[in-house]
Amino acid sequence: MSEFVSPQRVEAFCKSLQSSRAGPQHGKGNMSYSGDIYSGSSSYRRIFGEAPRSGRFGVGSSSSPSRLQPAGYRSSSSHRTYGSPSGDAIKHSKEELSEYRRQVQARTLEIESLRGHNEALERQIAEMEDHHNNEIGEMQDTIQQLEAALRSTKGEMSRHLREYQDLLNVKMALDIEIAAYRKLLEGEECRLSSVSGAMVQSGYPSFSYMSSRSYGLGSYRKSSVKQEEEEEMTELRHRGAKDSDPTLQQQPSEDKGSDSELKVDKDGVSDSDSKVDSGVPEVPVPPDDTPVVLNKALSGLSSRWKNWWVRGILTLAMISFFFFIIYLGPMVLMMIVLCVQIKCFQEIITIGYSVYHSYHLPWFRTLSWYFLLCVNYFFYGETVTDYFFTLVQREEPLRILSKYHRFISFALYLTGFCMFVLSLVKKHYRLQFYMFGWTHVTLLIVVTQSHLIIHNLFEGMIWFIVPISCVICNDIMAYMFGFFFGRTPLIKLSPKKTWEGFIGGLFATIVFGIMLSYVMAGWRYFVCPVEFNNDSNSFQVDCEPSELFQLQDYALPSVLESFTGWTTVRLYPFQIHSIALSSFASIVGPFGGFFASGFKRAFKIKDFANTIPGHGGIMDRFDCQYLMATFVNVYIASFIRGPNPSKVIQQLLALRADQQLYIFNSLKAHLIEKGLLPALEEAAA
Repeated sequence: MSEFVSPQRVEAFCKSLQSSRAGPQHGKGNMSYSGDIYSGSSSYRRIFGEAPRSGRFGVGSSSSPSRLQPAGYRSSSSHRTYGSPSGDAIKHSKEELSEYRRQVQARTLEIESLRGHNEALERQIAEMEDHHNNEIGEMQDTIQQLEAALRSTKGEMSRHLREYQDLLNVKMALDIEIAAYRKLLEGEECRLSSVSGAMVQSGYPSFSYMSSRSYGLGSYRKSSVKQEEEEEMTELRHRGAKDSDPTLQQQPSEDKGSDSELKVDKDGVSDSDSKVDSGVPEVPVPPDDTPVVLNKALSGLSSRWKNWWVRGILTLAMISFFFFIIYLGPMVLMMIVLCVQIKCFQEIITIGYSVYHSYHLPWFRTLSWYFLLCVNYFFYGETVTDYFFTLVQREEPLRILSKYHRFISFALYLTGFCMFVLSLVKKHYRLQFYMFGWTHVTLLIVVTQSHLIIHNLFEGMIWFIVPISCVICNDIMAYMFGFFFGRTPLIKLSPKKTWEGFIGGLFATIVFGIMLSYVMAGWRYFVCPVEFNNDSNSFQVDCEPSELFQLQDYALPSVLESFTGWTTVRLYPFQIHSIALSSFASIVGPFGGFFASGFKRAFKIKDFANTIPGHGGIMDRFDCQYLMATFVNVYIASFIRGPNPSKVIQQLLALRADQQLYIFNSLKAHLIEKGLLPALEEAAA
């Protein structure tokens, strides 16, 4: 019996068997017993749902009384009996009943065991939940403590920031007050200097500079000054009054009228400025060196249009020369940058020498050029070490110079420093230190910026050409817009600059930068870094262009999409960078020109030199380029270029063998950990 039988059904079956057993005592012969047996079989079917199977009891499948016959029984008329089969069936039923009871007990025990195991698991789950609830509570307490600590830390930080802001405000207020006192002091000094100069020229030599100084500045400085300083300043003032240009000392009365406009035109030099800066000698104005052919051809034009044509023709000539040197390659560009640097330095130093030549300062020009040599040796030595490392390591003298390059540079500078100290002359100390500072500021402005220009060139000629072209375009377009539409002055330092020219040059330069970048980004000659080929000992410009110089699709903003009808535009990523370069060249770049204008106003000159007719000197054309070079170098280092592998390799090769082996093992372990080294080994195999 495959299915589970309840005890109630078993009890009912037993009762039916007992009733069938009592049948022969009260019935009518064997047939009645036989019928009871049949009824017992029917009771079995009614109780258990089916008849007993032959496999277990050894009886047939029919519903006749022969179903209760044991296995192997043979019916015969001589041996037919009805008592023995009934006893066997009851016996088998009892055995089966006991078997069922044993199964019921086994199942009951299994149920009890499973119930106990279930209760144990439920107890474990409850214990785990309690434990986890306790841990969650502890974690929440810890989080609350950390949040409280974070809030207290933020409060302390805000308090410290407020205190720092208060201190910064106090510092700014003190700086403003100090600057106000300094201006007041300088104004008094200039006023008394002009009074003392007038006294000396009018025949009162006994009224010295220091006497007037002590009279006017008694509330700012102590009246007791060393006798050596009195003699120095008195002699400087007398020498400046005697040796300056007579045409600059005695200006005719008619200069107040018609020539005053000419002074203002020359970078805005006015009479008020000349009064304030009367203590500074003026630089003689260089003669006009415009070619005779241009003077004859433009003789019938006014000075305004004549200057316009001269500047335009020479601008086209300079642009043509610029294209020519680009065609000659990067080596020629580097040499041109070096030549421009030397010429700009010569122009600025010449102004200093022209201003103070009357004092016969010893070694001024010699030391200036010596410091230029030292600084160029330092910067270009660093460049050679970085970009020509293989060539340097191949030659023994170059390797020694590269190893001790900075020490040699410092020793050279110390030599010049000692020479300057030995050249100090009594009564000229202050003036010599002025010129010492003059030289160093010139080196900072000229040499450092030209070094950055060469670094930009090594990143790719496009980083050299586009910034320089943007500055040139802004200079030309600002001049054109200002010439034809200029009405509103922009800055007092340069009265000819106008807002119209400034704004027009901005938009024109941005458009020009985008177009020039699109043209140049498609040529490997311009976008690839400039590298030195050790085999051919020459520069090569050949590479696979980076993603910066590959066309990509950009989605347009909804505003531009409504106007143009385009959803995307295909551009080089460098064109987006060119917008930043063009904006800097148009907005911040002109301040380099304003700085140069202020410098020229301080010495009452129009141009640094007359090298280029209509344009002035080389420094007049490159005053904005140096500021642009610094921005491009910082921009590349911040947004374009990553770490320099050549410098890392250079430092590794300079280490000892055991240090190199340690770094190699560390790097190998790191690559294996990241899973890169097996891939490289398989690729090599």
